[in-house]
Amino acid sequence: MDYSDIILYEIASMLSPSVYETMFYSQYQGRSDKDAIILDDETFERYYVSDNVYKNFLFSNSMRLGKSVDYIGANQMHSAVIENMEIKENDIIMKLNDVALTSLAHTLIEIKSINVKLEPFYITFVFKGVNYYSNNTIDENEKLIPIDESPVNSIYCQDQLVFVNDKHIDMVISTQYSHTNKLRYILISCSNIEVIESAKDVWKNTFKNDFSMLYEYFINLRKSNNIAMEGSIHKNIITGYEKFMDDFIDLDDF
Repeated sequence: MDYSDIILYEIASMLSPSVYETMFYSQYQGRSDKDAIILDDETFERYYVSDNVYKNFLFSNSMRLGKSVDYIGANQMHSAVIENMEIKENDIIMKLNDVALTSLAHTLIEIKSINVKLEPFYITFVFKGVNYYSNNTIDENEKLIPIDESPVNSIYCQDQLVFVNDKHIDMVISTQYSHTNKLRYILISCSNIEVIESAKDVWKNTFKNDFSMLYEYFINLRKSNNIAMEGSIHKNIITGYEKFMDDFIDLDDF
């Protein structure tokens, strides 16, 4: 399997909600890598897939994807930092620092005056049975160019599940270093994706009692909504969680 010299959207055509949305001309002004071409109308119509169609694709494969569907496939890990990446013979282990969860924790500490010391919130993807891996740039015609560059310390921008069956899971991950506006595109084909949720244990050990379940609330909210983790969003999430818990307690009273 060799994806070099192939146009990115020929590999990953279902990309409107995540990686490839930034390729379409409607998103051109906001994209990080402006050297690539703007797709023409015909190409746009051929490859564009709506957000709902993509989410239905994820839902229909949720049993196959297992726990990984809580963290990949709908832009959940946007802004996370790739702290470490270990490439073994058949597996790739990618350790991410969940920056969005850290921001939520800092907001909770501030508004509730909680006296705790934060540890990093790590999510680790274990890509099992890897049969293809490459890290790539794209040229002016959007063809993939494999590069010998580690993604460690880069920002995990977006991801896209491309193909799923009972033997293979193929995905594209876009990354970016803070000192450059050039995007990189990691291609991985594997047999299974496992997740180590260290962040979940850290959260529950840090925020006991009233806010221990905020972790699940946040993960489910991030998975089901395309929300930008900026501005007052973290305060709104905490307010929404408290209302949810109040309503839940009220239902228990019946």
